[in-house]
Amino acid sequence: MILNQTKEQRKAAKAQRRLEKIPSTDSIFQDKLTVLCVRFGTKYGREYVERLRNMAARHIKVPYEFVCLTDDINPIQGVRSIVQPLAGYHRLWWHKVHMFDSGLPLSGRILYFDLDYSGRSTNLFQLAMELHSILI
Repeated sequence: MILNQTKEQRKAAKAQRRLEKIPSTDSIFQDKLTVLCVRFGTKYGREYVERLRNMAARHIKVPYEFVCLTDDINPIQGVRSIVQPLAGYHRLWWHKVHMFDSGLPLSGRILYFDLDYSGRSTNLFQLAMELHSILI
């Protein structure tokens, strides 16, 4: 009975309930991980996509696919491109909204990065694995 429990017992029971809500790592990694970036226009060159692809290769320890949503029809080695024409937006970064298009050939967990991301990737990729997905 809860009324007869000590404070430490109540804390332990609460911690156990929290752990039960977290999915096991087996179920977390059943879904394929997709690392996604968006590149439209010429502000960021292909080298930004390649740098991000290389960062992912160094730090992600689970199976994943690297995908770039872009208007560039020229392929980048090791990157699956989803090519869409420019939509005529006033600002090119507005194309990011297309990440949420249910018609895109994407499934599973999606880890999105801006092309100009240059932070501590090791910690970020580890956090992403713990949280299952993250949007930056």
